[in-house]
Amino acid sequence: MLDNRLILLFDGLDEVKKKNRQSCLEAIGRYGVDAKRRFVITSRMEEYKMVEKDAPVNLQIEVGPLTIEQVEKSLAAMGHEQPEAMRLYFALQQDPLLREAVQTPFYLNTLQLLFASGKTWGDFKFTAETLEGR
Repeated sequence: MLDNRLILLFDGLDEVKKKNRQSCLEAIGRYGVDAKRRFVITSRMEEYKMVEKDAPVNLQIEVGPLTIEQVEKSLAAMGHEQPEAMRLYFALQQDPLLREAVQTPFYLNTLQLLFASGKTWGDFKFTAETLEGR
């Protein structure tokens, strides 16, 4: 049991200047010497591969893009308990750009939050015709 201890999230190792990434990982390693301290480090893969030594962690996980089939299946399964899931599911049927966006976990989570506010796809007025524009 963690007894309500914090798990620190070091988000964005890839956003640390290239010359400072290794020393940043070493500092996190010193922090993590105490086994009671738990933490997560996030980074884009290409930038992470550029560091000299791996991060001082017990486990590494690579999260890849989701498939639209995975997203739709998950939303449909959640739909009975979470109405926002079905609102997002139906929006995916209407918009190819949205279907592309939800394959990135960050955008999927963000869209779930937007739809949890009770909005439907018709409430959003997009003028941009590209994913980056939206």
